[in-house]
Amino acid sequence: MFNRFVSGAMIALLWMFTACNVSEVGVSSPDRNLEISLLTSGGRAEIAVDFHGRRVIEPSRIGFIFDDAEWGNDVRIVEKQKERIIEDFDMPVGKVSHVHSESNQLSVLLADSTGRRAWLIMRAFDDGVAYRYVFPEQEAMDSLLIRNEVLEINTAGNPEVKALHVKGFHNTHE
Repeated sequence: MFNRFVSGAMIALLWMFTACNVSEVGVSSPDRNLEISLLTSGGRAEIAVDFHGRRVIEPSRIGFIFDDAEWGNDVRIVEKQKERIIEDFDMPVGKVSHVHSESNQLSVLLADSTGRRAWLIMRAFDDGVAYRYVFPEQEAMDSLLIRNEVLEINTAGNPEVKALHVKGFHNTHE
């Protein structure tokens, strides 16, 4: 009886330790239909996307491979800032001459065990999500050589994708 109690207590402690190692922060679109989230599970950086409360992109690994190390496997959240973004600008070419854009933004400062830091800036629009990185000046790096970006996209379920290939089509907005 005592052994079962100890075994059960150990399992509960392991579950609590694992649950404490998972951190999730996210930002929703202005209409609240889309959400992009950053998950750090055991230090591993992953993003996920929900649409109408349903997960469409499962946790997917993100990070970088630098000249001397891989970044994104042992990160922790240092700071986070949320803000609403409203942008208006004129386009010199395209279907419309004026663009009005509204989104919600979450900026998350991540740091790894070597002291390298990077801002992961996630935006949620009513019609899509986006993220980018900003590497601030820091003592841990006097230069930065990125060999590759780590990006997984783990779709939920088994979606069917249809693509339209138009020969000679080029989009100037990417």
